[in-house]
Amino acid sequence: MLHLPVCQGVRGATVGGSASSGIPLSAVLLLLLTGSLSLVWSHFRLLFRDEFYEMWTDRVSSLGEVIAIQRTHPVSLDPLAYHVLGHASIRIFGANTFALRLPALLGVLLMQGCLFVFVRRISSERAAVFAMGFPALTYVMGYSMEGRPYGLLLACFGVTMVCWQTAARGETGRTLALVTLSLALAVALNTHYFGVLLLGPLCVAELFRTFQRKRLDVAMLTSLAAGSMAIILVLPFMKAAKAYHQAYTGGVSPVVSLLSPKAIVWCYIWTFANHSGSGLDRAIFAVVAIVVCFSLWGYARRLRGKAIASYEPGEVFLIALAGLPFFGYVVALVTSPVLEPRFVIALVIGIAGLTALGLFSLCSNERREKLAVNALFVLIAFTGIAHIGLERNARREMLDSLKLQPEIRAALLAGPNQRIYIQDLETFAFLMFYESDSEVRSRIALVYSEEQEVKWNQESVISIAALYLHDFAHLSIAPYEQVAALPEEQIFIDFAQPSIRMGKQRGLNWIGLALVADHTSTQLLGHAFLAMVRSGGVMGDVLSVTFRR
Repeated sequence: MLHLPVCQGVRGATVGGSASSGIPLSAVLLLLLTGSLSLVWSHFRLLFRDEFYEMWTDRVSSLGEVIAIQRTHPVSLDPLAYHVLGHASIRIFGANTFALRLPALLGVLLMQGCLFVFVRRISSERAAVFAMGFPALTYVMGYSMEGRPYGLLLACFGVTMVCWQTAARGETGRTLALVTLSLALAVALNTHYFGVLLLGPLCVAELFRTFQRKRLDVAMLTSLAAGSMAIILVLPFMKAAKAYHQAYTGGVSPVVSLLSPKAIVWCYIWTFANHSGSGLDRAIFAVVAIVVCFSLWGYARRLRGKAIASYEPGEVFLIALAGLPFFGYVVALVTSPVLEPRFVIALVIGIAGLTALGLFSLCSNERREKLAVNALFVLIAFTGIAHIGLERNARREMLDSLKLQPEIRAALLAGPNQRIYIQDLETFAFLMFYESDSEVRSRIALVYSEEQEVKWNQESVISIAALYLHDFAHLSIAPYEQVAALPEEQIFIDFAQPSIRMGKQRGLNWIGLALVADHTSTQLLGHAFLAMVRSGGVMGDVLSVTFRR
């Protein structure tokens, strides 16, 4: 068994829930473990569509251009905060996977550090170490290696709750804590539109604190109000993003029926269960679920018979954070047709804190506390290494699909001006980034059509994104109607399998349907490229197409 010095920090241990300025070696090692696993895992994880949107936006020449894109023709539908960090990272490290994902990784690590500080102030140092490590067993780990705003959003939640706690306890540095609280809240509101959910737990905790103190904390309320004012900065970007909402038929999303109370339950399941659905992930989910349920039972047992007025305000904050999907559901009722679990991913902070408090209240001696912390280290390392292996295999399969058979490559490059038209935007982005054959890559073009997309899919979201990308991303993009007017034969890659040529229809890939409806002369040349996961992981049909006049 690995015995880590979790009790002694650099300047001593935490006694009786008091805050120590020391950083225990176990906390440092845990952050190093999380960061190392995330970096290696990220190295093997392939970029996907939303990350390509982020990269295309943030790699432009200046921050002013980033702001202009997000205000007028965005493809990555987030406010500005993450794009500022992403642009800075790309300017320093180049337009690559590491630069794109670095802000998210730093954000998750900062969230873990904040969770440690927060829990140590209301419990023991070992409980704090356990709390900071627990999110690494959830889908939070995935967001530490995705070039999207959720890692930064988690950091904002963490910094905000620590600053609120510092100011509420009246410790040294209250003024700095209040200023930082205001800034962190402002950044959260400008990182993601659902960053507004942070106000829910904040208000609940501060209302409880007011009830407990029987007087208002004017300085705290002023800080919260000042940070909340930053929501004004979101409005121009929200207006630009509405074009996508209106692209659905009648301005109503076809997934509107997904917004039901069941979405609240799904948020918890999704957060603690990895998407891959492998046997490993099901086992991890079972272990995590058992630990959480057992710990929450212990926490509830600890509160039994305790007067509400005597609760620690920080615990109320954690309870409110754990209930974030309920706040999200209320907000979604008036703002969004669906409650996505990632919008409320910060629920993990509350669950992690409460799990640590409950579990360590049940540990009757120091040996059991050490066992819990050591077991957490081992489980994080084991699952991380296992997932890295799975990711490496998935990457190899996808990249191997780019190796074309000689006859297919010859057909794709038959003419000096031959283009290879792809309608699936995610696969197009993947090929433009990962295709190592520069000659093939230079021939690939994205084909789009608002008319065809509305006709077959009752929406025009992808065509809007294609139009916007054409304005600033310097990619080869052509309207379907323009290609259909060309007299010579064209090459299309159709990923809609089972294809329309087999008498079946499928999903968002409309190109096969359009080619049949236009009575084209079509010849199947072979198969090439493995479509991204959203398309079912199928090989594309290489079609030689002549449009009849």
